[in-house]
Amino acid sequence: MNRFKLTLQELATIIAGSIVSGNSESVFTNIESLEKAHSSDVSFLGNLKYQQDFEKTQAGCVIVPKGVSAPQGSEVSLIEVENPSVSLAVLTEYIQNLDAPVLRGVSEQAFIDDSVVFDAEEVFIDSGARVMANVTIGKGSRIDSGVVIYPGVKIGENCHVQANVVIREKSQIGDRCIIQPNAVIGSDGYGYEFIEGAHKKVPQIGIVVLGDDVEIGSNTSIDRARFGETVIRKGSKIDNLVQIAHNVNIGEHCLVVSQSGVAGSSSLGNYTTIAGQSGVVGHTKVGDQIVVMARSVVTKDISEKGYYSGFPAKKRMEENRYQAQLKKVPDLLKRIKALEAELRALELNK
Repeated sequence: MNRFKLTLQELATIIAGSIVSGNSESVFTNIESLEKAHSSDVSFLGNLKYQQDFEKTQAGCVIVPKGVSAPQGSEVSLIEVENPSVSLAVLTEYIQNLDAPVLRGVSEQAFIDDSVVFDAEEVFIDSGARVMANVTIGKGSRIDSGVVIYPGVKIGENCHVQANVVIREKSQIGDRCIIQPNAVIGSDGYGYEFIEGAHKKVPQIGIVVLGDDVEIGSNTSIDRARFGETVIRKGSKIDNLVQIAHNVNIGEHCLVVSQSGVAGSSSLGNYTTIAGQSGVVGHTKVGDQIVVMARSVVTKDISEKGYYSGFPAKKRMEENRYQAQLKKVPDLLKRIKALEAELRALELNK
């Protein structure tokens, strides 16, 4: 975490909180967990299951939810907020921006086609980046070292394309998008036809469209459409090591967590979450405000909002009942074998 120097009052102002206890002029220089914090550190109580850590903490300042008091005998400073976790995010973003350099200009070691449209005084393109023909890059965007941008790509304003990302032909990237290292946007969709004893590649001539404020994690692949568009709509966040197949349509403000996959021509509604190591089979529709829990597989359309789990994914309570019944199977088998043995004994004694 970046070091800083902020008073208790400054901290409260930044996160729009109220000082409950402590000297408003006390100075803090770091953020740390409740367990590891010292007197110059700021921490937070984001979940009451960490109450014991809070009662023992040596932190100088703790951001707490409303109604929480300092442990008896403690001199810890408290700042009261609605949601400590959100407030900590506000604080860390503020601190991160304190020393963040404003990078502008184009490295002489970047390879940029003459047809690329950009303002050299309003973007940053690092050494080793390659930008091909007819690309457009918006103001405030940053292209890091090793990035390869294929012809016809459009990148909006204030985007950050991090090291070694590949963006394939004609992909469209909205404003304020973040694409983390080694991600691939617009790789070929996985399409083959079995002809005369061999798998023949089907051309993939569509594109990928990312809406505003989309984030793509490292080593994630977003396939371009067979034709038309693979779409990830505004505000959605895709984790590391995720596969989004061709012609997938992901709604607004969705979360797709690490090691998950969404197969071809499937769709997610708005505010839907696909938790870690989960999958959505091809040509399947998942509606709005649905949570597919970790290690689950959606095999048919889901429209009713709520939590789903299992393989195949079903409503959480239904899956819980199924799992509870499944645990009884070994005992039931023993009972059946015992009854069979008794039945055989009765038949022999007739």
